[in-house]
Amino acid sequence: MNAKDKNNSNTSRNGTQDFSVSLDDLNPVTAWISPNPKSLAQYVADTIDKTNSNSNVVVFYIDASNSFPLHQFEKVVPKDERGTKIYESIRIQIALNLSELNLTVRKILQFISREKITRRLNKVPHQNKLKVLLILSGIEIMFKNSRMSLPQDPHHTILRDLFLRLRVEANHSCDESGLTLKTFVILPLQECQKCQIPKESNVLNNKRQRMVPTILGNSVGDYIVKFYADTSIT
Repeated sequence: MNAKDKNNSNTSRNGTQDFSVSLDDLNPVTAWISPNPKSLAQYVADTIDKTNSNSNVVVFYIDASNSFPLHQFEKVVPKDERGTKIYESIRIQIALNLSELNLTVRKILQFISREKITRRLNKVPHQNKLKVLLILSGIEIMFKNSRMSLPQDPHHTILRDLFLRLRVEANHSCDESGLTLKTFVILPLQECQKCQIPKESNVLNNKRQRMVPTILGNSVGDYIVKFYADTSIT
């Protein structure tokens, strides 16, 4: 991020960034490139802990390589009732390939659909919101595993359909059910070497802020950032 984004993030002395944009202000799909584990842990904890009393947050962390920053997370989560609430609001799930990822995402979208129906039938006030944050980590590993086991499958099409479903659901957020969905895609820096963030990029801009490819990238990270992420942050 550049100087224009000072209100959205802080840079610590060791050069890592603490991302602090609220869940409500996030775009539907955000690519977070090589986040510092402490920053990621802090963001997840704060997102759950600092949500107002009329709202609940559920975080789904889908992982391919045991990457959830548990050690850092334990350090930032308070050891009291607030901490218990934070732990109970996180669901960590494993997906080793695109097929497993698809299945897991479908179940999450089904959960969201059921919640919408339940809230509508029970006439839950719109102010009592349920906010869902989906974090996809290791998607490049899932893609590689799928290509190795099923090389003939249309893997890019599978990714396209997956992000399309997430975007459709996100676009129907903030409706009368008071339920929202936002997605983070965690990508390693080496997956995004062919792209750079444009200087005018602003994470709060509603227009899609895609990275500008310096050379046509062929990695999964470049592909996701170029075609599916509304915003990219480092």
